Amino acid sequence: MQGRGCAAREALEARGSLSSSSSLAGLRLVAARRVIVSLAVAMGVVLLLAGDAAAWESRTIGRHFNDGLDTRLSAQRVAEATRALGYNSHSYLAGRSAKGARDDGRISQVLGLFGHSNTGIFQTNEGANDALDEIVAAEGALEPPIFCSGTICSWQSYLLSLDTDDLEVAILAGCYTAGNDPSYWGSFPRKGRAIGMDATVSFAGLVSYPTTNVSAYGNYFWERWASYMQLGNTLGEALAKSRSDLVAAEGEASGWDRYFIYGARSDPQNVRLKPAGPGQPNGYRPLSLAAAASTSEQPVRVGGQSYLDRRTKDGVSYRLDRRGDLVTFAAPASSRGPIALSDGQAQQAAERFADDRVSWFSAREFVLTDRGRVRHGEGESLTSFTWRRTVGGIPGPAIVTTEVDRRTGRVVYASANRVRPRVTSFRIGRSRAIATARRASGAGSLVSAKRDVWRRPRWTVTFKQRGSSEGRFPNVREVVVDGRTGRVASVGKT
Repeated sequence: MQGRGCAAREALEARGSLSSSSSLAGLRLVAARRVIVSLAVAMGVVLLLAGDAAAWESRTIGRHFNDGLDTRLSAQRVAEATRALGYNSHSYLAGRSAKGARDDGRISQVLGLFGHSNTGIFQTNEGANDALDEIVAAEGALEPPIFCSGTICSWQSYLLSLDTDDLEVAILAGCYTAGNDPSYWGSFPRKGRAIGMDATVSFAGLVSYPTTNVSAYGNYFWERWASYMQLGNTLGEALAKSRSDLVAAEGEASGWDRYFIYGARSDPQNVRLKPAGPGQPNGYRPLSLAAAASTSEQPVRVGGQSYLDRRTKDGVSYRLDRRGDLVTFAAPASSRGPIALSDGQAQQAAERFADDRVSWFSAREFVLTDRGRVRHGEGESLTSFTWRRTVGGIPGPAIVTTEVDRRTGRVVYASANRVRPRVTSFRIGRSRAIATARRASGAGSLVSAKRDVWRRPRWTVTFKQRGSSEGRFPNVREVVVDGRTGRVASVGKT
């Protein structure tokens, strides 16, 4: 209506000017006004288009796969969190074609893939048969310029630093996505950095999801991660807290503690999911808890318990329970310089930290159950140690994990979790637990049968399964059997 009004007014002015002695000047005035109106309309269109282009997008993909793996809740929770933060958020809970998933990367600031994967490849949907499964690849010998072959599409189709330069974080929530296949499929982290993605989150080993749409295993991990990102935590903080929450809930991390953060930013671990843009980098140096000056704090509730989260200006975050005991600690790790500590020296540093910071920990009462080299970012060199209190020689309901920077000797991650089970004795033996687990999981070769006590006595029985996904994706099923009743408590799958 406004546009027609302007045009009508100009027409009247034009007619009046023709009847006057200054008709030429009138025509010039009308023409000038028409140019101004045209420019205003054009600028409005440009601003409108710019507003549409600036809308921040989030895309997540999950599904209930044919072999039972169920990642829908992970995709849904991350989508809900990004929507609450102001993103235009879409979650595909019945899978997505490889081309659709590839195209999502071009328009998204947050991209989440949840499901089956292996080094350099990720399954986004089921096909009519295994050969027709929808696959997104990091690289691969696929034909340019679309870099798709049948149901496989590659990140190679992205134009360097143009298509994905605005992408804040790509989540590759599956097995071995942090790996590199130099002979063919390449590496998601390396390719993501090369094409300008601010940060990618990938995983160095096997990870497990539930076989039903419930908040357990990976679904619980990503549910917690989504809540922390919504609270304004950095990418690194959210991952560190989520792995600790998963251990507190289930007594194990199910592979989700082996995350790797990489990207085109100099500090990808500091990405925050802000609709107005990526989080700003924070200056940092490795710092111990004793030297950290608290600059902000936030009460949180996890699993019905109240905690206090604190973050310092030096990039250190830590959580205290109501008694003031340390629950989670995360600090920046070094990425350059000579290695100064042996594994033995790193263990001594880890034990000193736990003795000083966790009131109920004692190296004399706990047994070292796991030790290994880990890294969560480029150039890091960490050694991880996990201790458990034993009950009658069986790993019991208290776990402490620390990770030590082998350059500085400082602890850069710690978690301390314990529960109080009502019973700790077993009524179910190993052979019965295996038989029960085999009935629940189907055919497969036995990998291990281990017992421990967390919220209840339990057997964890692991099978490597034969069948549809063997050779392309890891096919491992984990069945937890109650050590008192013999019932199946949960089933997880890679």
